[in-house]
Amino acid sequence: MRKASINMLLLLSNVYDKRDLTNLHKDLKGVSDVALEAILKRLEAQKVVAVSAISDEIEREAKRIAEEIEQARQRREAAAGTVTEITHLLLTRYKLKPPVAAQRLSDQLARSGYRASVGEVPTTKASFSKWVAELCEKAPREQLMDSALSLRPPS
Repeated sequence: MRKASINMLLLLSNVYDKRDLTNLHKDLKGVSDVALEAILKRLEAQKVVAVSAISDEIEREAKRIAEEIEQARQRREAAAGTVTEITHLLLTRYKLKPPVAAQRLSDQLARSGYRASVGEVPTTKASFSKWVAELCEKAPREQLMDSALSLRPPS
């Protein structure tokens, strides 16, 4: 490529406003058709490379987001199972009332080193399940299940 063609490429990469475009237009009038064709081919090749790089980056980001969504879905499913198990265990099997079950579970978790304060005392099965779901976000499943199992009433 001639020096003028290289200068044109540099100029094309620096066009930001109307004045730059006008100056570029004046410069292009002095370039031969062959040089102009070479410049256009070079620009097209650069465009293909840039589009390919952007496409690859978008694809990687989409895969990362899909993985995050799948992990979140799996955590929600695991938490829902834990909520169901703990609710059944404490309210049905151990026959504890929701406020008593919440307080005892909270105390047991506190002994294990997890903060599980009972803000608004759950008075219904639904509110107790919601409270346990909040706990699932703070403490590991194993710890919640161990604490719930340790609340077994004396036989």
